[in-house]
Amino acid sequence: MDEKKSSPSDAGLPSLQGVGVLVMLCEDEWMGVFRLTPDASPITLGRSGENDIELAWDRCCSRSHAQFEWDNGEWRIVDLESRNGLRVNDEKISGSTTLNHKDRVRIGKTRFIFTDATRESYEVVPHKQPAPSVPPNEMTRLDLADDLP
Repeated sequence: MDEKKSSPSDAGLPSLQGVGVLVMLCEDEWMGVFRLTPDASPITLGRSGENDIELAWDRCCSRSHAQFEWDNGEWRIVDLESRNGLRVNDEKISGSTTLNHKDRVRIGKTRFIFTDATRESYEVVPHKQPAPSVPPNEMTRLDLADDLP
């Protein structure tokens, strides 16, 4: 008997096309998971509370450090002329670069792992969630799953 596998659209769920996921780490501490959706692009990162992803505690991060952009069917990260720049897979980036599945992004002391949501399964929170203001060495394990509706 042939069993048909259902896709998200078959089940009435939204498509994951274009959805990216950022897993945020600092000094090997898991700090959060953020969903990047094309309709929310651009998504900004930096120390300022005006950013979509706020990194207030990271003093190596500029107030407006970088942004993620959905461009022609792919995610790009753009350095917003930050003081310390950014790195993707340990290479310093000037301007912007396309992100690929499982790329490692470093902004200040904060690291992110970018994943293509169509290739992984995650429970995610909306991207407009501030990062904790407590430095990671003073944190116990942060579990954002408790904050999900």
